[in-house]
Amino acid sequence: MSGPIFNKDLCVGCGLCASVCSMISLKAKGKGNLPEMVFPDICLKCGHCISVCPNNAVSHPELNMSNFKPIGQIPDSGAVRMLLSTKRSVREFLKKPLEKEVIEEIITTACMSSTDMNSQKNRFIVLLNQDKIKELEYAIVEGFKMYVKSVLELNKFDNSPEVIFSQNIIIQYNNGGSPIFQNAPCVLFICGPKQNIFAPTNAVMTNTYLTIQAHSMGIGSCFIGRALYNTEYLAKYLEISEDLDIYTAITLGYPKVKYRKIVDRKPYDVKWI
Repeated sequence: MSGPIFNKDLCVGCGLCASVCSMISLKAKGKGNLPEMVFPDICLKCGHCISVCPNNAVSHPELNMSNFKPIGQIPDSGAVRMLLSTKRSVREFLKKPLEKEVIEEIITTACMSSTDMNSQKNRFIVLLNQDKIKELEYAIVEGFKMYVKSVLELNKFDNSPEVIFSQNIIIQYNNGGSPIFQNAPCVLFICGPKQNIFAPTNAVMTNTYLTIQAHSMGIGSCFIGRALYNTEYLAKYLEISEDLDIYTAITLGYPKVKYRKIVDRKPYDVKWI
């Protein structure tokens, strides 16, 4: 692992790079002097020092410098609020496939989300094959059937919300419905390391970026928690390595309906200190 490189002809020693280094690996040496790399072995390769430099004097041998592009006009707060406020969970999709290029653009933006220590260890699995999606949905519904059967055989909690919820899924499926993936043209899973306590949070953060980017492109999405009841089976079906676990499941597709109003939300609870 290495640290950033400073161009002596461009660096003026302003110290901005050192001020934003989260690992305190950089030390400013004053105007006219190059910064000192104090702890090169713990550089996170976050790119802060490169992004903040006003003179393009910083580079990093382990980062693709062509991806460091100037920041353009940022949407104002009203536009951002409108984008976030109009995001809905979409459960009805047009029978229109999602182009691979569109999905790649969405994932590219999702990968800009924060991760612990800039680990960037999220992994994506994208299902576009409708036969595979139907096959997986069948297996998940079978899991719900086994759960209901086991509970009822014990004569326990037969009126519990969990059982009623599971029975409704089974009924919908038996009636020709798609209660898990809702006939979506694309199902996407986000995976991460099993032994990392931050992995679920990393996945959820990435999930949020992904669905918001999709919304901005006119593509609907929905978090599918009911697909995650048996992640061990999912991992085997999707053939992911044993050191990974699945943390989110998302459907993507072009919405069948158009939402026309921002919805109500409960008053938020804030403690000011």
